[in-house]
Amino acid sequence: MIVNVTARDPAAPGPIKMTLTGDLYHALDLQRMLALELSGDITTRGRVTSNGMTVTVSGQGQIAISETQRWLKIAGKEVPQGD
Repeated sequence: MIVNVTARDPAAPGPIKMTLTGDLYHALDLQRMLALELSGDITTRGRVTSNGMTVTVSGQGQIAISETQRWLKIAGKEVPQGD
């Protein structure tokens, strides 16, 4: 999967942009997400003005995101747990 994200924090000098690729693991029998693993580039660029002085800020780097979900119950029924 490919995910493009642009986020803006009012406290940040400019938008944060991420281009991520990775995998989504989905249990077909349970119809639930099990895990998500994404990684890629993150960049930002903006300007900050304070006391009449403007400074350009930029940054770039790598980001990795992972999430694992463990379903204990679905519709009130216990889900068998594997090791």
